[in-house]
Amino acid sequence: HFISVLLLYQDRSGTFWVGTNDAMWTYDPKSGKYTHIDAITKVLKENSGFWACTESLDGRVWFGSNQGLICYDKCSKKATKYLYDPDDEHSISGNAITSLFVDHTNILWVGTNRAGMSKLDLNAKKFSTYKRNPQDKILPSNMVTGVAADHNPDFVWLYSNT
Repeated sequence: HFISVLLLYQDRSGTFWVGTNDAMWTYDPKSGKYTHIDAITKVLKENSGFWACTESLDGRVWFGSNQGLICYDKCSKKATKYLYDPDDEHSISGNAITSLFVDHTNILWVGTNRAGMSKLDLNAKKFSTYKRNPQDKILPSNMVTGVAADHNPDFVWLYSNT
């Protein structure tokens, strides 16, 4: 019997986060112990999978899945799920999260599968959305597969399928 690992991420403390189709585990390399993270598993439906992970400056761990964005607070051991709401202009732009990145100002950048880019100011807790617009050419596509920064911390790179 084997398990398909869809996500492997090492946080700043050295803990590995291991995501499968329907569960999240941590692995502590110091103790050799695996721990099932019930709070994250409970907010997901079966066979949703994890596609992306990052850690915010305050130590919370963020996960992207095809069922929304999940924030896990390691201190309280609680998970919060963020979903697209067409009636809320400050909700995340889509539920299929393909990439995550936290910049030096504690902004969470969220790439989606065909719903553009969202950014979440982790202090204000409001999303802003960016979608492809042929006039401004900021996004070449609404499929954002990656986000990163280079040596200039005020500049964010977006990867797309275009």
